[in-house]
Amino acid sequence: MSDHIVFVTTEFEPATPGGAGAVVAGIAERLTASGVRVSVLLVEAGRVDADDDRVVVVPVDADSISTDGRPLAASKAAFRALAELVDSDAVTAVEFQDFDGLGFWTLTHRPGTLLASTPIGVRYHLPADHILDAIGVSRPDFALTRVLERGALAAADFVISQTESMRVTIEERYDVPAERIVVGSPPVPSIDVVNRDPSPTPKFAVIGRLSEQKGVHDLVSGIGPLLRDHPEMTVEFVGSDGW
Repeated sequence: MSDHIVFVTTEFEPATPGGAGAVVAGIAERLTASGVRVSVLLVEAGRVDADDDRVVVVPVDADSISTDGRPLAASKAAFRALAELVDSDAVTAVEFQDFDGLGFWTLTHRPGTLLASTPIGVRYHLPADHILDAIGVSRPDFALTRVLERGALAAADFVISQTESMRVTIEERYDVPAERIVVGSPPVPSIDVVNRDPSPTPKFAVIGRLSEQKGVHDLVSGIGPLLRDHPEMTVEFVGSDGW
C-alpha cells in the first residue's frame, strides 16, 4: 500500500491561482507522479470549481462564521472533514497551511481520534501574525487569527520551512524546537534557457504583491547603484497592493 498524504488548505491551484496554492499543487503533482496517493481538503471554497478528483471541497457554514468568526469556523470545518477522512481511509501524514491557523482545531482536539497517532505538520508560508509585525501594523480584527496561527505552530508535530534562514526565524520567533523544523523548499519548475538579444533599454520587472513582507522596500533601497550605472534601465513593479 502506498503512502497517503493529505493537504489541508484554503488555496489550491488552479482553483485559486498562485501563492500557497501553487506550492501545494506543485508538491501534490510531484507526489502523485512518484506513486504517492494525495488528497486535498480545500476549505472554505464552496464557490470554487475544483476539477480534480484528489480535491474535496469543504464548505464553512455561515452560522458558524457568525458565531466563531471566519478563521475559527474554517479551522473547525477542517477538523471535521479530516476526522471523517481518517475514519474511513488510512492516512500517512497531514500538512496544513500556516496562515489563518487552519490546523489549530485539529491539533488541539486530536486526542481520542485516529488523528492522535497521525503525523500532522504545518508548512510556513507567511502567517498574518508575522506579516503584521513585519510591516508594523496593528489590526485588532486579526487578534483571533494570530492566536490560532501561533497555537497551530506550537502544537504541530513538525513545521516545514522553505529555507534555512526561515528555519532560524521560526525557531526564534515561535519557540519551535529545532528538531521539529524541517527545511523543505517549494518545487520550482525547470525553465529552458532562451537565446535573446539584450534590449538597448533594459527593464527590470518585479512581479508579485507590493508589500514590505515581499521585500519590495529592500529592492527599492538597493537598486539605486544599478540604476546610476545604467541610466538606460527602468524598473517596473507589477502586482496588487498588499496590506
